[in-house]
Amino acid sequence: MRPAARRLWIPVVLAAVAAVAQEPPADGDARRAAPVRIEQVRFIPAQFTVGDRVELRVVLVGLPAGFDAESARPAATAAAPLAPVVIDDIAPVTPLAGGRHLLRVSFRSFQPGDAPVPAVDLGGVVLELPEARTTATLSDGVGHLEAARGPLPLPGTALRLAGVAALLLACPAAAVFGARRAAHVLGRLLAAGRRRGPRLRFERDLRALTGRGTSGAAYSAEVARLTRRFLTGRLQVPARSKTASELPALLAGAGLTRHAAVAVTQAIAATERFTFGGAPLGDRDAAALAAQARAAVAAAERELDEG
Repeated sequence: MRPAARRLWIPVVLAAVAAVAQEPPADGDARRAAPVRIEQVRFIPAQFTVGDRVELRVVLVGLPAGFDAESARPAATAAAPLAPVVIDDIAPVTPLAGGRHLLRVSFRSFQPGDAPVPAVDLGGVVLELPEARTTATLSDGVGHLEAARGPLPLPGTALRLAGVAALLLACPAAAVFGARRAAHVLGRLLAAGRRRGPRLRFERDLRALTGRGTSGAAYSAEVARLTRRFLTGRLQVPARSKTASELPALLAGAGLTRHAAVAVTQAIAATERFTFGGAPLGDRDAAALAAQARAAVAAAERELDEG
């Protein structure tokens, strides 16, 4: 290429590069770079005090068309501890006519006076919100705090106190009556135990003796011992060492009727025939001795209860 031609092309190339560099950005970049601004502000309710739940409504201009309505959240700076204004909830951003959007932020103020509502992050764009004016519960110079009142009695307090007093007065009498009643019942139970105890022990030991089997004179002597032990415990008489011939006078002195005394004496005499007489004791004889002793004890127990 000739030098003259080269000198003609260089200005053309430089002009083209400058034109490209001065082209406007694409629509998406323009939307992203467009500033978001607040067009309208509204507090609901318009006046609020410390601790009230308030909704802040702001109309935004400049949000891109593809904005994610669910992406609004408190900015990192809004989580400072002990902040005078705390955000409770942020509703999804609602689109309005004319490319505008509605942002609703619920908050509570814990300090009277002017304080900014914490910033909101709109998907990468931090939006600074306006200040909220919180009024005190009582305006300055209006009204006064009343002195603390004493405790008020609950309805029915006098009736309850009267019931408690009556209960306290009745408790000693009830305790004395209950103690006497318990002692009476305990005495009856102990007396019943003293009456029934000898008979129960006799039946228990006689069954155990029968279960061990019969062995001649040892079995008959044991039946006699159990019968005498019953008489000693039930009649409170020294019957353990008495023979059959000595028992009638002892039992009569203890209050046992002649019928029962004869039954007991005959049961003891029947055992002595095998214990001291040397008569052989078979299973049938052992069963007869046990049955006769059991019948005699039952007769004595029955007559003592009826007497």
